[in-house]
Amino acid sequence: MEARIPFSGFYETKWSEGIDEEENRYAEELAAEYDVPMSEVAALLFRHTKYHDAYRQVARDYVPSFSALIDVPMTYKDMTSPREYNFETDRVFVEVAYKDMLRLARRVGRKALRKAAKDMFTSRSGFISFYDADIARWGPLRGWDHNQLYCLLTAAVDALDEEDWDWSIYEDFLSNGDFSNAFHGALDSEALMLNIGKLVGRRELREELEESDDDGGKRFPVAWSNTADYVNRYNAMNPDVPPTSVVFVRITP
Repeated sequence: MEARIPFSGFYETKWSEGIDEEENRYAEELAAEYDVPMSEVAALLFRHTKYHDAYRQVARDYVPSFSALIDVPMTYKDMTSPREYNFETDRVFVEVAYKDMLRLARRVGRKALRKAAKDMFTSRSGFISFYDADIARWGPLRGWDHNQLYCLLTAAVDALDEEDWDWSIYEDFLSNGDFSNAFHGALDSEALMLNIGKLVGRRELREELEESDDDGGKRFPVAWSNTADYVNRYNAMNPDVPPTSVVFVRITP
């Protein structure tokens, strides 16, 4: 049987923050190691990371942890993501056995399942339900679809009576390095390091060009935005030289 499992998705949740924090940590590490601007490293990481692959790996790793939490065997099947997060979030689907879901239904009880179905499938302003909120009309469990099984799994989670029931899973991800593994698995490290090398090369060239000249020990900027910026940079680089002004002249043939 295919079922959807409770999961808060990756739109501004702790699951996306886990990936973001690993990315920021790695950006700081690379910037310090190679002495290049962190902003440029961050831009390279953004360019060379397939975030959906990282999220998919997090979802895949989430399944066994959720399975252990509610004591129901299941295997990861797929994750779907909406084009926009206005009304939906990422959904994780698993394969479960009928006998295990039947056992879970008996453990949860009809009262808890009725409450979950009423909360989930009752139409209201801005929401039209395509499911009957009365579980008595659902028929045998063997014929339930992934949304009805999702309701059962939600009832099982509600029975834990823990508002942040998935926090323990999140903490395990942090301690086990799951976020790190997911992020680095989605990163094109070869392309990243090639571009890091280019940043280092530009920095070394800039430092070489800004070294003292043979005539008077003066240093000269190699990049500036306008004339005033050039003068400010020049004066800052040569504090022992009297302040100067610079005039640029355009020569035309």
